[in-house]
Amino acid sequence: TSVDSEAPSPKSLKREDYRGSVHIPPQIVALSELEFKKAFLLLSYIPGQSLAEVITTDKIIEWKDLPMVAYEAAVWDRLGQKFCSQTDRKASLEWDSGKTHYYQCHVASDGSYTFKGPLLEHTGTHLHKVLGDENVLTVKFADVQKNSPTYSNDRYSTYKRIAKNGIMVGLRSYQFFVFKDGGKQEKGVQCYFIRTDSTTSNDLENPYIFSGKTINEARMHFMHVHTLPSLAKYMARFSLILSKTKKLDVDMTGINFKEIDDINCRDQNNNDVLDKNGKPRIHSDGTGYIS
Repeated sequence: TSVDSEAPSPKSLKREDYRGSVHIPPQIVALSELEFKKAFLLLSYIPGQSLAEVITTDKIIEWKDLPMVAYEAAVWDRLGQKFCSQTDRKASLEWDSGKTHYYQCHVASDGSYTFKGPLLEHTGTHLHKVLGDENVLTVKFADVQKNSPTYSNDRYSTYKRIAKNGIMVGLRSYQFFVFKDGGKQEKGVQCYFIRTDSTTSNDLENPYIFSGKTINEARMHFMHVHTLPSLAKYMARFSLILSKTKKLDVDMTGINFKEIDDINCRDQNNNDVLDKNGKPRIHSDGTGYIS
């Protein structure tokens, strides 16, 4: 199944945010003990439902050590076929094939959301390769219509709140990191959230590259885009981390680097091409000319 062909489900997940909560349902604690792909699959099979209301802690623990194929079948038989359509089923024999696992979240205009996945793809983005598949959440926001009951003077206030507060997947928190305009091939804008905080025992026991880091510090791990002059250039440059180009191993010891002067862009009359501020455009300014 293509990552970009998934349509949002008409059902929406009730947001269950346990940050700062004294009482965490035992089902959520048990869920956090599962492999992430198992936990996410279970949540994707109960859209619009509260985990604590549809399954017992003992049943989650019983499923914990099942092979992925058997686990999916068990969760589908118990929950998926009750709350999802057949087209939403993620039956696969390739769970351990090495393919990239994409974890999707579709956000409705009222702020509720539905999980989809894991979806298996042959290629992953640079972001997936650096952080690991389970630490990247692909988020699509529904269009807000003017006649929508959630429409207001600030029609995107709900989405802004999600971008600020993040999205909870069990006891994991995912924060907005970067977005990409899908262009002609992919409709709409696709956002990427990354894992920041987590209180699961599995995560606390394993080191994570961005533990204790701010989003700004995490972004600077990839590039110092904050030095760019405008927000538009910032996001255009930063979205390069979403490239699916494969990395080639190159022996850098035999390569000599030489710093050269900027090369101005010239028109057919050999005159400098100027930008809107009257400054010469240069081939080394951004990736557009390089590409």
